[in-house]
Amino acid sequence: MISILSVGAIAAGTNAVLTQDTVTANEKTRALQGLSVGDAARLQSNPNNHSALSTKLYKTSASLGVSVLPAPASNTYNAIIRDGTAEYGYRFQTGIPSVTSVQDLKDAAPGIGEVCELPTSGSIGNSIDLTCELTNDTISITEPWQIKNLDADIKLEILLEGSDLELNENFEIYGKTVEILIEDMINSNLNFKGVFAAVADEKEAYVELESLENDSIQFNEGVIVSGEKAEMRAEDILNMDFSINGPLIVNGRDDAANLELDSLENETASITGPVYVKGEKAELRINESINTTFEFDNTIIVDGNEKKSYVEIKSIENERMDINGGILAAGRAAEIKIEDMTNVDLVFGDTVQFVSTTNPKKNVRFSINSFTNNRIDFAGSVIGHGQKAEILFNGFENATAKIQKELYLFADNNEAVLQIGELINDPFVFEEDTFIHGQPARYRFNNLENTEVEFKEHIYVAPNQLDAEAKGTNGELTIDGETEATDYQSPNACDDFGAVECADESSIRMAIDAAKTQLSQLSTIEANIDYAGLEGGNGANVIRH
Repeated sequence: MISILSVGAIAAGTNAVLTQDTVTANEKTRALQGLSVGDAARLQSNPNNHSALSTKLYKTSASLGVSVLPAPASNTYNAIIRDGTAEYGYRFQTGIPSVTSVQDLKDAAPGIGEVCELPTSGSIGNSIDLTCELTNDTISITEPWQIKNLDADIKLEILLEGSDLELNENFEIYGKTVEILIEDMINSNLNFKGVFAAVADEKEAYVELESLENDSIQFNEGVIVSGEKAEMRAEDILNMDFSINGPLIVNGRDDAANLELDSLENETASITGPVYVKGEKAELRINESINTTFEFDNTIIVDGNEKKSYVEIKSIENERMDINGGILAAGRAAEIKIEDMTNVDLVFGDTVQFVSTTNPKKNVRFSINSFTNNRIDFAGSVIGHGQKAEILFNGFENATAKIQKELYLFADNNEAVLQIGELINDPFVFEEDTFIHGQPARYRFNNLENTEVEFKEHIYVAPNQLDAEAKGTNGELTIDGETEATDYQSPNACDDFGAVECADESSIRMAIDAAKTQLSQLSTIEANIDYAGLEGGNGANVIRH
């Protein structure tokens, strides 16, 4: 092996360094390509996932073969380029060098000077504050932006008017704290074609999209907001195409995590990957939107860990909302709250689950209040499990509701309540079996007007009775073909309906445990995202075999 080039701690965009004259021009070219590939690989690789790395290297050339092998050192990799006649190798370490000067900033974010106002001094202290403003302009950035200084508070603001800004590779910001503001954008298109990552090492990561009007904002490979505390807000967005092609992760590693979509009007909002909000208390809020189509193609997970998880969907009008992967809310306590929905077609394509995951367990609740016109459809099961467990559906008018799979409601040491009230002209259908465990177990159907509540299959209840009530005008309660008018009340419906069966506790516990959907591990989702993360070093060495 003859070493022709050795370069340590190579920064992004390093110019070619010519080697000795004893090699041919073609060999020089291959060596310099190896150096370029090593540098690009270091910047673009994800230490959690190198399976797709070889497709990134020379991805436009079919004539070159690339192999990547782990080296003994941590986060270090050896690679070989084969062109049929010779092999050229290089070594690189994953990770991103720290930005400590303006030149470092330019190297870490090629083309940043075309878009952003840069600091005038040569060195960068513990604060990096960037304003990126375009008016009536079109700019395409072809290389990744990977700005990292874990000792600095980093703030980046993007303002566009009548402009198109396209970032074709990853947009990654790593700091002590990170704040990214995309605001006051009008008649403009903003496209992040790579991964969008805002990662704070010690404190808060915050991303805000505010006052965006007309045209589009797109994230083509997912969004990651991660810090000790993490928050992402999108509000006051009008006549926009808002899309995330990939996962949306808001991760509060030791504190709260919040995701809020507020005041969206006349637009389409779509997210193709899973939505994962995880923190010591986790909240998802979708509020005050009109004439907007929401499309969630994957699961929404809200994980409050040792504290509460909370999902709120409120004040939505003239819309369609498809949550194709269902919702999983988990934590010490868990609540899903939907209210003030008018002319909305709401579809859950999979399980809706709200469970307490700690011992001892805390209370869980799923409520829908004030749902007028159109329909709500649960294509999967509805599952609630906590110390106390409630499902409260109230205030439906001229709306149809259907739960197509089993309903499970399990309270460990308190009451389990299934309540449906204030329904006008609304058929409510349970297509499959219903399981209720509580001390006591109750269902309440109140103030039903011209409404039929129908259980097409059995109701299984434990430990030994179901306190039942149905009241209203011109309504009916039907359980597996047996019908009672809605003036019905019984301390134990097991005695009145053949299809209401008092079962033993163990059978209902086994049924709900088997039905529960396990939370996907956040690390598993992150491992499939091609971004560097906080780990790793920097440097590359190129050698020739």
